[in-house]
Amino acid sequence: MIRTVAILAGIAIAAAPLLAGGPQCTSKKGAKANAGKSCCSTAKTVAASNMPSMRAVVGDKEFYCPMEATKHAAATGQKASYFLEGKEFDSPAELGKAYAARLDEYLTEITTVKYSVGEKYVGCPMTAKSMAKKAGKPVQYQLASQKFESKKNASEAADAARAAADGVEMTAVVGDQTFHCATKAGKVAADTGKPAHYTVGDKTVDCPIQASVMLKMAKVQAALATMGQTKAG
Repeated sequence: MIRTVAILAGIAIAAAPLLAGGPQCTSKKGAKANAGKSCCSTAKTVAASNMPSMRAVVGDKEFYCPMEATKHAAATGQKASYFLEGKEFDSPAELGKAYAARLDEYLTEITTVKYSVGEKYVGCPMTAKSMAKKAGKPVQYQLASQKFESKKNASEAADAARAAADGVEMTAVVGDQTFHCATKAGKVAADTGKPAHYTVGDKTVDCPIQASVMLKMAKVQAALATMGQTKAG
């Protein structure tokens, strides 16, 4: 648990600028400066963890950092192919959209209590009860990497993790207007011709795809950090 939180802390913002595509998705100078080395130095570690992982292939070379792959493709005149858990995408932007959606699913997975009997996990309490009877073992309650003897404690830990994730917000600014909805901010930006700036934590980008990944990463990080402070029991 602690290892996963540490990994997320290193990539929650750094990876996001690498997923954009096209001039409308170029990060601000400050965010751009935070990208490269930090992302690429942690991307392989993330790929080896339980988190959803990205990779890219250019020719016969494999990369765990989309930025490195894009640069290598440009330098060699080859096509870069981007993958998320085996599914291929044509551009970093499409990869970013899919990654944001996958992080949503991952957040649900890690904040949902599962039933465990030994090392087997199921989502149905009746199935777990039957398995426990056959194995002669008690039913335990699994939340991410933690096991609880008490369903009440597991449920309370899950509620706290979800609350922490819900507390993470994105702020979008268009001119003198502030929004907490990227879609609405984007529409106002299109209608007024003014740029939209999206902020999560202390990082600001101009691309809604980047912002979405930043937000989902930060929510996962907040949930895992809260679980890391919870004692199983």
